[in-house]
Amino acid sequence: MNDIGVVEYSKDTTNNRILAKWFYQIEDKSVNGTGIATGELRKDFSGTYLVTYYNQIGVELSKYTLEIINKQNCYVLKWLSDGQIKFVGIGMEKENKLYAGWRSFPDK
Repeated sequence: MNDIGVVEYSKDTTNNRILAKWFYQIEDKSVNGTGIATGELRKDFSGTYLVTYYNQIGVELSKYTLEIINKQNCYVLKWLSDGQIKFVGIGMEKENKLYAGWRSFPDK
């Protein structure tokens, strides 16, 4: 595995969106930033969202369709671009936040 990341999602119900803080390691390089996901907010984090990620100084890096599926005790996440899965992850909810680890798909 050449890359791995972690993300924290929190709901911003005032603005009907989900906010992200992410960290990513690829080879010997670490990067981090933020993100904003829009879509229909539910009681839990499950749903389909359009998510835009930014680097630490606010420059837009990428956009994905984010699918979050609640599987009883955990969440399964998929990030898609042009209908193709680019990243996969698994996470858990704690104190109204979703924490997930993720990697490229297929593993590069």
